[in-house]
Amino acid sequence: MKKQMKNKGERIGAGGRLETLVDVNQIKRAVPPEILTSGELGPYIGIAIYDYVTGISYMMNMPNFKSGKIDLDHKINEIKQTYLTPERLGAVATGNSALFSYPDIRERQKEDRRYVENILKKHFKESHIRIEWMPNNYTAELVMDTSEKEPRIIKRDLEGREHPLHERKYNFKKLKNLLKQIIL
Repeated sequence: MKKQMKNKGERIGAGGRLETLVDVNQIKRAVPPEILTSGELGPYIGIAIYDYVTGISYMMNMPNFKSGKIDLDHKINEIKQTYLTPERLGAVATGNSALFSYPDIRERQKEDRRYVENILKKHFKESHIRIEWMPNNYTAELVMDTSEKEPRIIKRDLEGREHPLHERKYNFKKLKNLLKQIIL
């Protein structure tokens, strides 16, 4: 199905569902069955705050939360005040990849990571927070499909190839025994 434009930053996607791009320095809200997407974050940080029961979600995209245009602490307080049960809220943060090797820029990015982590820990239970910072030369796209009620992070290299977020951890003892059985 061809995607049709609705308003700037919005399109009608597969299944006739509204997809909204959250641009830099923006915060947007979506309700089921809408979809929010950050686009490629690169060195910027994307944060999704979502109700894992209803799917109602908010997404923010900022180059720097510590000194940016969105006061993260205040915005989370505003969101929590609109809910009768704020303990159902979860948060996901991603992005912040070093695409350049300038030490002063990387240090500011590390400070911003710590700032975001501390603010999220202040407002959410540890079990309701997911943080996936991107390694150097990778980019992330944060996608909040409100029907799924949990954000997805798509990790890509600079050529646009998708990569898994978590490397599979092998049990080397089992692997060794398996190899013995194959060889014998």
